[in-house]
Amino acid sequence: MKKRLLLTYATRPLGIRVANLMAPDFEVLAATAEDIPSVFIDKYIPCPAVQSASYVHEMLTLALDHHVAYILPLGLKEIAALGRSMALFEEYGIQVLCPDMEILPSLSILSNPPKALPLHLMANGKDLLEQGLAGPSISNGLGVFSDSGEEFLLTAIQD
Repeated sequence: MKKRLLLTYATRPLGIRVANLMAPDFEVLAATAEDIPSVFIDKYIPCPAVQSASYVHEMLTLALDHHVAYILPLGLKEIAALGRSMALFEEYGIQVLCPDMEILPSLSILSNPPKALPLHLMANGKDLLEQGLAGPSISNGLGVFSDSGEEFLLTAIQD
């Protein structure tokens, strides 16, 4: 049985690309805080806006209601908000796939990587998309590695 992954900003081009990339290995639940056209209402799950005072708790409720194993926030503000609360999610067996808050300010951000660049979804230092180990530079998050493999560029939507 595939593990469930809640993906935010799923209506954006990056979200669609990531959802398609992950579909073979995960049951991807596409979520968005943006308005959903009525023709797509069955395809997307509404999620709270990051500006909400109760954003973290609403995301936890959403994740528990849908029995997800992972949350992949694509928005930079979502990454910051959920990253500060990773321990709360871990108490419920949910892993938030974003970098540790200590290293987030030092990471370069790539908002829309070219399709020619392979994306890497890191969880505890392991690439969930390639099923291989990567360098020690990043433990969690979506991004691309530099040509040398020494630098990780975080892929996020500048929200």
